[in-house]
Amino acid sequence: MKAINDFIKNSIECQFSYEEYTLFKKLYEQAVNRSNLSIEIKKINEIKDWYFTENSIKHYTNRFFSIKAINVRINDKAWCQPIIDQSETGILALLGAIRNDRLEFLVQFKPEPGNINQIQISPTIQATKSNIENVHKGSKVRFFEILNNFRNDDLILLDSKLSEQNSRFSSKKNRNIIKIIESNEIKSDE
Repeated sequence: MKAINDFIKNSIECQFSYEEYTLFKKLYEQAVNRSNLSIEIKKINEIKDWYFTENSIKHYTNRFFSIKAINVRINDKAWCQPIIDQSETGILALLGAIRNDRLEFLVQFKPEPGNINQIQISPTIQATKSNIENVHKGSKVRFFEILNNFRNDDLILLDSKLSEQNSRFSSKKNRNIIKIIESNEIKSDE
């Protein structure tokens, strides 16, 4: 364990070299330029696969999330607001490996419609149960097999459920994981 603590300490104290920073910035800018994300404001009743109930907006599968209206009262203040109800536990996972005498983590440049510049630097895996089960019929969640496959030499630094922005989400939880693996397990084109 002392060896891992030393790697973590060295990694925290280690700064990017100018070359590493320049490469990271270049990769980020390429990801922004490659992004084909376009956003168009629509009428809510035109959204495909979503429907209204008396008090919510839901996906036809009853998965992902719903949006509900709530009344809130705290002491002498009261207001109404929408809240996102997502009962599925999400996964936020960082996969790391010891390389160059320091702990390095695999992050992704993730395009999502609410991001500034369309791309955010995200953990290796950022997914809901619906994403992992491919309810959306899109791409499979990359690196999930590595996260889910436990080997004797893997090290879990963190595995904890934490709440997420409970002023916007109703009782939303994410499973936060930091897993250290053999560096040759990660094969990525970026």
